Amino acid sequence: MDFINVTPSEALYTVNDDKSEQAIAALQELGLRPKSLSGCAKVSVIGGGINGVPGIMARIVEALSSQNIQILQSADSNTTIWVLVKKEDMVQSLRALHAKFELHR
Repeated sequence: MDFINVTPSEALYTVNDDKSEQAIAALQELGLRPKSLSGCAKVSVIGGGINGVPGIMARIVEALSSQNIQILQSADSNTTIWVLVKKEDMVQSLRALHAKFELHR
């Protein structure tokens, strides 16, 4: 399994797979040495009521780790938390999150 270690002197970002070659070329032109990991999917938890509610990220991690799904990257805003997972784990991730947050009700 490929894993990218990030130190404080590095930046990590996502682009669509079909744009990755263009992004890598642009960064190389700037004298940088980018690394890439293709075949990922972004899975989001969205809700106006999650702002300031403790434990949402912990529940996401619990749901995915219980299914042995590796979280490659995460980010949040006032209404959204998203995680990056391997593309082959996308459907299982969605099912795990739906079950954890009881979205089937």
